[in-house]
Amino acid sequence: MTIEAIMYFALGVLAAALVALMVMPAVWRRAVRLTKKRIEAATPITMAEFRADKDQLRAEFALSTRRLEMNVEALRKRLSDQLGDIGRKKNDLAILKSDPPAAHIWINGEVRSEVTPAEIDGLPIGTIDVKIGLEGYATQSEKITLLEGTPTTRNFTLKKGILTVQIDGAPKGATATLDGKTVSLPSFEATPGAEHTVVLSAAGMKDKTLKLKGDVAEVKKLDGSLDKSYGGAPGGVAAKSTSTAKDPGTSGGGG
Repeated sequence: MTIEAIMYFALGVLAAALVALMVMPAVWRRAVRLTKKRIEAATPITMAEFRADKDQLRAEFALSTRRLEMNVEALRKRLSDQLGDIGRKKNDLAILKSDPPAAHIWINGEVRSEVTPAEIDGLPIGTIDVKIGLEGYATQSEKITLLEGTPTTRNFTLKKGILTVQIDGAPKGATATLDGKTVSLPSFEATPGAEHTVVLSAAGMKDKTLKLKGDVAEVKKLDGSLDKSYGGAPGGVAAKSTSTAKDPGTSGGGG
């Protein structure tokens, strides 16, 4: 029984191989035919097809080249704009530093919101007036020239100390202001290195305005004497009129 099954199995294998050998040439020929048609369809045969294929390749190449040129032009324009922005920022850029830091900044007489160290842009090309000040330190001023295409850097070393202002000869009851702020007499403190305005006032007297500027640890003495103001003191005018009225009577009595 076992030998008979083996023989049947071997016979089936031989029959399948024979059928495969008979069918394989037909399958091979069909595969060759289809492959040949595919190659012929993809490959130009006539001269017209060759020219058309070549023209198509040229057109695709020209189109890709033009796209590349447009991208390059756009990148160049963007780079030029960015370089222009950087150049404009560098042209009007001032870098101000101080020791100690956190000092206030004045440019052309206007106080800035920034404190040192600071990078300030939007400034005009040319010479600008820069002042650096910090409470308890001498104020420093300098003229800085901003050059085109180059950021300008300045370092300020502030000297610690105060300026003492002494007012001599001020009348009793006089008052004084320093840069608009009330100060006590006869002496008060001010920031060295900066220009200050002192206004002296007293009843029946003309106001007196004094300008001063001093260095660290300096004692600045100012004359505080005031002139009388007759127009502003009615009592003084009345006294003068009474004195004038008595003169004729006195003169007449003597006569």
